[in-house]
Amino acid sequence: MDVSTGSIDSLRDRTPVLYLTEELLRRYSEPSSAKDVTCLRIDGATRTDRIRTLDNLDLLAKLRRLLLPSHSIERMAAISRLSLLQEVDLSHNRIAKVEGAAGLTSLQIMDLTGNSLTAVPRLPRLRVMHTLKLGHNAIEALGEVSNLGVLPALSVATLEGNPVAAQGHVRAYAIYCSPVLDCLDGESVSMAERRDAVERFAREQVSALEAQLAGKDKELAAASKQLDDNEVVIARLRESVVSLEEKVRSQEEELADGRRHADAQRAMLQQQSRESEERGELVARLERQ
Repeated sequence: MDVSTGSIDSLRDRTPVLYLTEELLRRYSEPSSAKDVTCLRIDGATRTDRIRTLDNLDLLAKLRRLLLPSHSIERMAAISRLSLLQEVDLSHNRIAKVEGAAGLTSLQIMDLTGNSLTAVPRLPRLRVMHTLKLGHNAIEALGEVSNLGVLPALSVATLEGNPVAAQGHVRAYAIYCSPVLDCLDGESVSMAERRDAVERFAREQVSALEAQLAGKDKELAAASKQLDDNEVVIARLRESVVSLEEKVRSQEEELADGRRHADAQRAMLQQQSRESEERGELVARLERQ
């Protein structure tokens, strides 16, 4: 069963759409049930109201095509409930991150044109995805383009309208990263383009690896020098420790001498005290006589 709407007149009771409610799904699926719906299409471009959240998708057990362009959807994680999904069109919404698609192994087409994405999704489990449209988002980093290469069946892709597309070599890099890409931004990929891309970026990769190795050599040399410096510091510290130990021993000897001298002084004072007491006793006896 294919449930579609291209205008407000196609809705059964013309109820404004704000949320994808269970009631709305029932209206779309009559006289059948929601679980038999295979395609849900609601184009927000012809409406004044917009879908904001993807609610109740678990009711659409057999859904294969989810087409909700030009709404106000901010998160797409709920599509993870649609295990049979083959096509999703959430173009011209407000999505900033691809969520919920990683496990949809039947997914073949994803259109996220005109959202707020800053990254190309990395979806290695989507072995049959052949079309990925990411035009007019906010992707800036060239490195993100390499994520196209994890999709082994990708033949159609769009990147135009992103900041990264302003870089002159982004097309060649995308072709290099995606060996089976046939069409990029609406233009066919020629054999000459593919050959040039492979030659260019393979050579650049070799140069990058050589530069990386050179950098590692410099790091190793710096680490070796640091090790030598550390050994010198350790040797000096050992010398300082030996010197301190000698000073400690000398101070301990001086302290021992001081203690012996103090003991001798104490013994002498005790002797003098005893002698004084004896003289006092002698004087006292003489006075009594």
